[in-house]
Amino acid sequence: MQRNSRSDTLSPMKHVLAVLATFALVTSATPPAPGVPATPAVTYYSAADLKSIGAQLGADSKHARFASRKLERYSNHYTMLAHREGNGSVELHVHEADIFFVVDGEAAVVTGGKIMNPKTESPGEIRGTSIEGGKRQELSAGDVLHIAANTPHQLLLEPGKQFDYFVAKVTNQ
Repeated sequence: MQRNSRSDTLSPMKHVLAVLATFALVTSATPPAPGVPATPAVTYYSAADLKSIGAQLGADSKHARFASRKLERYSNHYTMLAHREGNGSVELHVHEADIFFVVDGEAAVVTGGKIMNPKTESPGEIRGTSIEGGKRQELSAGDVLHIAANTPHQLLLEPGKQFDYFVAKVTNQ
């Protein structure tokens, strides 16, 4: 028997793709092992939710310049909300990219350049006192910022100001 149509020659490939798609659906729907919490497929935070969490963090940070709360952990990233009432230290994450979504307030971020007085805080996490030769960017509510892994960055706030931001930390970069 001769195969004359293109669809005949692709049907085995279509079959393989169908099997792979079914396998992917079944394995992704497989419940986690006992004792391992399930990761939600969809997580929603309204603007009001984020402002409320930010206000709680602000109340928690009265004796510190920074407070944060991890929200969800996924296979290759996690989310958190952070509240600042002062400058941050310089940070460099060797294996994590940061994506900031500014919820409230204003700050400046300095990225790139050279970390002054670098110290390894934990494996893959370097901190410093300032950045020499970086680029300054002003941030305000509604802004989104992506910081690639291995990029020095520091948030700077004017005295008396507050800054709330949602962070997606993308791991294994």
